[in-house]
Amino acid sequence: MAAVILLALNGAAFASFSSNSSAMEDLNSNSVCAFADAEFPSQMRQGKIPGAVFVVVKDGQVICEKAYGIADLQTRQAVSADETLFRVASISKIFTAASALQLVRAHRLNLHTNVNHYLTGFQIARAFGEPVTLFDLLTHSGGFDDCDFDYASHSAASRLSLRSYLALHQPARVRPPGRFRVYDNYGFALAGYLVQKASGVPFADYVERQILAPLDMDHSSFAPDKSLRTHLAAGYWLDDGTPRACRRSYVNIVPAAGLCATADDMSKFLAALLTGRQPDGKRIFPPGVIAGLETPQLISNPDLPGQCFGFNGISLAGRSALRQSGQWPGFNSVLLLFPQQHCGIFMAYNLCDYWRMEQKISRRFVEKFIPPDSGMSVAEKPDSPVEDSFASLSGIYLSARHAKESPEINPPREMNVTATPNGGIEVNGQPYQEIEPLVFEKKGTSRAADAPFGSRIAFELGRDGAVTRLLTQSDAYRRAPWIESTEGNTFLLDVVSIIFLSAVMLWPLMALVRLDFQNFSLRRAGEVAWRQINFSFVARITAFAACVLALWFEISFALARHDLKPFAELYGFPSAIKRLLWVLPVLSIFCGAMMLISIGAWRKRIWRPAHRLHYTLLAGALAVFLYIFYSHHLFG
Repeated sequence: MAAVILLALNGAAFASFSSNSSAMEDLNSNSVCAFADAEFPSQMRQGKIPGAVFVVVKDGQVICEKAYGIADLQTRQAVSADETLFRVASISKIFTAASALQLVRAHRLNLHTNVNHYLTGFQIARAFGEPVTLFDLLTHSGGFDDCDFDYASHSAASRLSLRSYLALHQPARVRPPGRFRVYDNYGFALAGYLVQKASGVPFADYVERQILAPLDMDHSSFAPDKSLRTHLAAGYWLDDGTPRACRRSYVNIVPAAGLCATADDMSKFLAALLTGRQPDGKRIFPPGVIAGLETPQLISNPDLPGQCFGFNGISLAGRSALRQSGQWPGFNSVLLLFPQQHCGIFMAYNLCDYWRMEQKISRRFVEKFIPPDSGMSVAEKPDSPVEDSFASLSGIYLSARHAKESPEINPPREMNVTATPNGGIEVNGQPYQEIEPLVFEKKGTSRAADAPFGSRIAFELGRDGAVTRLLTQSDAYRRAPWIESTEGNTFLLDVVSIIFLSAVMLWPLMALVRLDFQNFSLRRAGEVAWRQINFSFVARITAFAACVLALWFEISFALARHDLKPFAELYGFPSAIKRLLWVLPVLSIFCGAMMLISIGAWRKRIWRPAHRLHYTLLAGALAVFLYIFYSHHLFG
């Protein structure tokens, strides 16, 4: 059994390792079930989670299988471990990776062949002089742009076939392939389509025949029929603290997120991952498939856990583990493997809380039952008096998993790094200490309760020696100027909004006071310059309309985004926002007109200098306003 790469940390050994190890409880049925019965009811009450399942497998045997709560609040149907289906979302990727590796072993797919070799009807666009391969797809390193739209439909009639989705919604290639792990649903959907092409049968049928049926996973499916769908739990989200039902989903990216499964069936899959065998003792996967799933294949930095085919290597409170989580409207789930202990966990529940309950229970489980890795150290060093020793690292780092060319309605994830006077850094306000050159760990928390999923980061240098990238165990972040950050964008919008308000509020007030809306100038007493009157009137009306329209759009856009239900973008670009976007090209016309008027006013010296400056400022503010939305790819 292949194991994940161990995190070899420098520094003093963790002094209390032996005492922590001896304090571990024995991993058996009684202790684990008692743990589950103590944790789940209280956590579910706190999180207002209707129903949940929990499975633990050790040495190929199920030692705990629990079901709690309600599958459907309307019918009051209780959760059943062997009948209630949960949408396990991205846990589907492990089945997709296993299927692809089966076909690799059968020489029907090749990990390092251009995927276009297998595709007909559409092709992956060329870029960077390098092809995308199955290896890249299975390690989330295909380099595709991030675009969350149209992952699902609200009806079976509107659902897209896998081929149609991949052909119609191909994202741009924005990074060279094979470099960094950037979570990629499109890439895994494409990997599933390669399984379909190489096997000659629909993807869902292949998985049914080659994995689900041999493991007796009779109540799970990528394409559940009517009899199975009746057992699918209802999914919920919290609306002002009250669980609200999510609409039924029909998944377009089936290989990446389409599996519906019961806890009992997932226990069989866990056992197969840990032993490589079916319930009857026969080998389920050809040699090398398990190794591919559980051995790091892409290591962006040797000091961080690597990416396996499907699974992500992590450090979970000081324990090496493999993790794949799932999130879908109304559902959260996780699959955790501890290969060194021959142990695995599956957990799912029917409310999307962004893994809050899962993270708490997973952390407490490993602290109670899984010994820490030997040799793990705590990132504690004597405070250094060197001030600003890491000033070159300070700055804003934006996640690579955000749209570069696709429409973007939500701000990207970011990390704010600042140097501290004691020779360390703070990342989003949390202290980190250097343990190796350009490698940092959250200070004193390699096994602490507040660092459940690892706390190590690494910086990378560009060719010029400047820091260009920050790597975590699950993502890559590029260094960006402050103005591109959420704070920078908000600051710019606030400034331009104030400038717009100066015209919208000040000009009508001045017109009332002076009874002169045109604010024309007199060449000499009693003589009106009609050319300036007309020019001023058109100029003022143009700017006033543009400012009002821009302010209305900004407020309406913010309200529309605020009113979106969770995961609205999965079903397509939100119509409430789409209906507003006509304003942007109209404002572009206004902006061009105002720029021309400003140039004419300065050349002809029309108006007083202060008035010309104010008008030019309005035109510039409108240009900045449009650029902000243009940078989020919302034009057109």
